Amino acid sequence: DNDGAKATDSVTVTLTNVLPTANAGVDQTAVSGATVTLDGSASKDLEGVVTYSWVQSSGSAVTLSDATAANPTFTAALGDAVLEFSLTVTDDDGETATDSVIVTLTNMLPTANAGVDQTVVSGATVTLDGSASKDLEGAVTYSWVQSSGSAVTLSGATAANPTFAAALGDAVLEFSLTVTDIDGATAT
Repeated sequence: DNDGAKATDSVTVTLTNVLPTANAGVDQTAVSGATVTLDGSASKDLEGVVTYSWVQSSGSAVTLSDATAANPTFTAALGDAVLEFSLTVTDDDGETATDSVIVTLTNMLPTANAGVDQTVVSGATVTLDGSASKDLEGAVTYSWVQSSGSAVTLSGATAANPTFAAALGDAVLEFSLTVTDIDGATAT
C-alpha cells in the first residue's frame, strides 16, 4: 500500500501422479496354428508407460515372443481353446494398471480332395488320389467309400492313394473321400 506495509500469504500445491491406463486390446478370434498378436499399444500414462508385463491367466499354455513388449506374439495352439492374457503397465512412479483380453482359438476344418476324374481301360489298375487333402494343423486320416457302380475292392480304404482293378466292360464308378483332422473335424 502507500504506507509501505506488506502482507504475505502462501499457497501449497500438491502434485499427484495420475495413474496409467492399461488397455490389452479387443478380444480376438484366431484360427488354431496361426500367429496371434496381442495389442497393448493403447495403454497410456501422462508421463509415458515405462513397462509392459503380459501374463497368460487361463487356457492351454503358449509362449509369448516377449512378455515385456507392447505387442507380443504367439503361435495359437491346435484345436479349439479359449485363452486369457492379463496386461499390467507400470508408469515412471511405479504405479500400475491391469487389463485383460480373451483370445478364442477355432479349429480350421480340413479340406478333402479326391483327385481328378479318371478314364481308364477295362482291367487296368486304378489309383485314387487323395494326397491333395490337407489340414492346416497337421495330418489327416482318410476314409474312401464307393458310392456307385459295380463293387470293387480297394487296396486300402484308409490310404491316401488306394488302388483297385477296373472291371471288364463299360462302367462308371464313384468314390467318396472323407478326411478327418487331429481334432476330429471332417470334410468330404
